[in-house]
Amino acid sequence: MALKLRLALAFSAFAAALAFFGSFLLLHQVSSRLLESANVGLKASTAIIANNISNLQDTNGQSGSDVLGSQVGANLQDPPNLQIAGLPFNLTAPRSPIDLAEVISSKGAVLIRYGASNALIDRTGIRQALASETSYVKDLAKPLGKTLVVAQAIPGSSTDVLVVAMSLHSVGSEVSRTVTILLIVGLVLTLLAFGAGYLLAGAALAPVERMRAQAAAMVASRRWGILNVGSSPREIAELTTTLNDLIAQITDSNSRQREFVAAAGHQLRTPLAILGIELELASNPSRSLVEMRDAVTSARQETERLIRIAQGLLTLAKGDESRLMVVPEVIIVRDAVALVARTFEKVAQSGGVTFVLLGDPNLRCICDPDGFHQVIANLLENAIRFSPIQKSVEIEFGESHNRVCILVTDHGMGFAPDVLAAPFERFGRAQTKENLGTSGSGLGLSIVKTFVEANAGKVELGNAIDGGAWVRVLLPMDPATSGVTTPEPEDHP
Repeated sequence: MALKLRLALAFSAFAAALAFFGSFLLLHQVSSRLLESANVGLKASTAIIANNISNLQDTNGQSGSDVLGSQVGANLQDPPNLQIAGLPFNLTAPRSPIDLAEVISSKGAVLIRYGASNALIDRTGIRQALASETSYVKDLAKPLGKTLVVAQAIPGSSTDVLVVAMSLHSVGSEVSRTVTILLIVGLVLTLLAFGAGYLLAGAALAPVERMRAQAAAMVASRRWGILNVGSSPREIAELTTTLNDLIAQITDSNSRQREFVAAAGHQLRTPLAILGIELELASNPSRSLVEMRDAVTSARQETERLIRIAQGLLTLAKGDESRLMVVPEVIIVRDAVALVARTFEKVAQSGGVTFVLLGDPNLRCICDPDGFHQVIANLLENAIRFSPIQKSVEIEFGESHNRVCILVTDHGMGFAPDVLAAPFERFGRAQTKENLGTSGSGLGLSIVKTFVEANAGKVELGNAIDGGAWVRVLLPMDPATSGVTTPEPEDHP
């Protein structure tokens, strides 16, 4: 069911419930007022009749019942035409509200009766009427049904009670007519509420429908844009702004994904090239068994590194801040760095670059071995790419503030200002005029930062005063390592 229809039905249901509650209160009020009005009128008529009966007693020196008996005849079963002097109306006259009237003694004997025989009052009611006027509703036989009864003592008499009754058919008819009117009005109001609710829901959802149409057009054309806010209400405008932010993030994510695919190819290209060289050399029949075994071992190591690189790229692709699963071990820094440097020797030699390792050979750090290998490999790869021919890449390691410091320095053009402004932004490119077209994918520093922080370390970078770039990696130190200091980069505070 459409949302507009559901909202309209809900609005009309609420209006119907409100109308029903209001009609119930109104009907109760009307019924109470009609019964009260009938009661007041009947009490007034009863008082007039009772006073006239008392006046007849005073005038004739007889009891009121005797006078009435002589006027209406001895046959009390015949409905008399009570023509009492001074009465402004006749009990049997048209439009008279009185249907029954009786004069009853304190012992319950009916002295005078007007209308059909009915048990209007009992002994308890007679005693109450003698004490004070009383009124109540009594359910009599048809055709009277519910009947309003008023009883009071005849003035001047301590034994006789006048009981007068009128049918409540007129009150019931008026109530029924009111119910019919309320039903018709309630039905009309419910229909009007449904129509108004449908129109209001349509007007409220019109901006949402407009945004849906714009989004559908974007999906059809596969071209993302910005949803038009227009003159929408504040809530819809805020929703539109949020959706625009979401579209911008999706667009950026798609762009980064495309760049990631290109960067992944670059990250895997170097180890695959090394692996190809090792396998080619291993297939050379002139090589000795030891050389072939070393080549196969190196190829196996490169294959494992490829797997680790792919895992690192997938970790970066997730775009979250979750830390990598690491298993810290004690690593001899110089040996681990030298192992990584040997895998890059052929690549470095092809570019005329040499490695210089400086530092205590016994220095140890606590780090995940795979993560350490990935960090050093990325730093050396970047240093080779941006180093001029016949220049060296210095790798210094020592202790700094109770942590192992590994400083990699090259003699290239250094980092571009935009890289220093956001040094670990993924897919950022450190391009200069001299190295334009040779820069990497921009994932290297991001991967370094991810692995170093996963091992409770820290990464810093900058440009040297005399040219070149430096990257400083700080890792937890093995407590058994003795204190060895390492030179600070020239521009480091």
